[in-house]
Amino acid sequence: MLREIADRRAIRNFTDQPIEEEKLQEIFEAIRLSPSWANRQCWTFVVVRDPEKRRAIARAASPAEYYGDLNSPDYRGNPAQKAIAAAPVVLVGCADPKKSGAVRGMDYYLTDMGIAVENIMLTATGLGLGTVFVGVFSEPMVKELLHIPEEVRVVALVPVGYPARIPEPRPRRDLSDIIYEEEWP
Repeated sequence: MLREIADRRAIRNFTDQPIEEEKLQEIFEAIRLSPSWANRQCWTFVVVRDPEKRRAIARAASPAEYYGDLNSPDYRGNPAQKAIAAAPVVLVGCADPKKSGAVRGMDYYLTDMGIAVENIMLTATGLGLGTVFVGVFSEPMVKELLHIPEEVRVVALVPVGYPARIPEPRPRRDLSDIIYEEEWP
């Protein structure tokens, strides 16, 4: 598993090669087996293959739709828009907060979705596929496009496909900077 973790990259450029159904089923099984708060399994994924719908989802990932004000200091563009439109499959990660838990202000549906998305990414990497997590998008636009109920949250967009190119590894912090024994130094 460490190999998949080390090899995983944010892939934003995909070939037009279709994904074999067996590989998608393996990814779906990885979602199903994901751990969750109190085993509540609050997630649901919408599998989007239709090119028109993928392009519409890509438009929803426009920073203008998310930030509104393109003069905002937070605006930097969203390179994932191209990935959403180009990938043969986009997994739209949804979660029902009522089916999860919240303790002291911590909404566990977000944690649960993060775990499920990581399972997607690592499984895809092991199958020779690429993914990228997309968290900047207009939730109302995606909900309307895919007829997602109001009480359900759209948490993640995950384009999946064969990488057109694999970027070099990004720098990582030293273990001594992130692992502390017994207490904070």
